Amino acid sequence: MELTITKSASAFKEKVKEKQLTGLEKQQQEASQREAAALKRMQELMRQFATILRQITQHKWAHPFMHPVDVEGLGLHDYYEIVQKPMDFGTIKSKMEAKDGTGYKNVREIYSDVRLVFKNAMKYNDERHDVHIMAKTLLEKFEEKWLQLLPKVAEEEKRQVEEEAKAELDVKLAQEAVHANMAKELSNELCDVDLQLEKLRQIVIQKCRVRAVSDGHMVVCCHEFENNHLFAT
Repeated sequence: MELTITKSASAFKEKVKEKQLTGLEKQQQEASQREAAALKRMQELMRQFATILRQITQHKWAHPFMHPVDVEGLGLHDYYEIVQKPMDFGTIKSKMEAKDGTGYKNVREIYSDVRLVFKNAMKYNDERHDVHIMAKTLLEKFEEKWLQLLPKVAEEEKRQVEEEAKAELDVKLAQEAVHANMAKELSNELCDVDLQLEKLRQIVIQKCRVRAVSDGHMVVCCHEFENNHLFAT
């Protein structure tokens, strides 16, 4: 009987472990599917953004912004004092094509760097300077095209926030369900253990009664033997 109780406890532990593993695997699988779908949608947005960027970089005024500023060659000794974060389209393109994990994670990151290219040029050069005028003009064209893509970007960002919130809720609900099932199964297991203990108690009581009767019979026999022996003498 003790072995049966031990086996029940072990079986319950195995059930708990199995449910936890199953729930974890399911959550991981769903998370992977969501991430893959989100990545695919973001790649499509980046493809559309790349089209906008290509239109801007093909403009006749884009050539000053295609490569890093030649600070030494142009004698711009105060450039890094004015421009804290240099940026150019060549650097942006390389980062967009990076496959080592250092690339852009979303469209807004690229958008910020493109604006930075023009903002740096406008910040360093006087507003009457050709480069300033070219940068301002291209920035306006870029912002117009960006506004056409922005609703899709905002929609995707909202969707990702909602999916993350739903995923967190699903995890919480799944954990609560597992705990509820564990509590229910534990209650059932405890009931089974109580029944087994009651059976064990009845068996022990029965054995004690049998032994008591047997011992009493032996005492009676001894008394009868002693009495018979006395009369015989």
